Amino acid sequence: MKSKLAADLQQRKRFKTTEITQKILKSLSQNQTLPTFQQWWVKLNQTDYPKNARVRIKNRCVLTGRSASVNRNCQLSRIQFRELGRSGCITGLQKSSW
Repeated sequence: MKSKLAADLQQRKRFKTTEITQKILKSLSQNQTLPTFQQWWVKLNQTDYPKNARVRIKNRCVLTGRSASVNRNCQLSRIQFRELGRSGCITGLQKSSW
């Protein structure tokens, strides 16, 4: 599991370094006022960043590395969330029934 967490962290770092450049290139490629040559050049440079795409980043549990059913707010899997809530480690969380 640690190798998957390390790979995910590496992927996030790579994405962070190229995120601004990708957004600038995307906005320039959608700009219709640029000459055709510049639009072509921008689209050509956009294809250099496929491995750092945002869609390749997977939400993982910070404790276990589990990728399925991870809560976005606290970055914990449902199993760890339940265990930590049951032990009282998460403040403001109460057991309830209806």
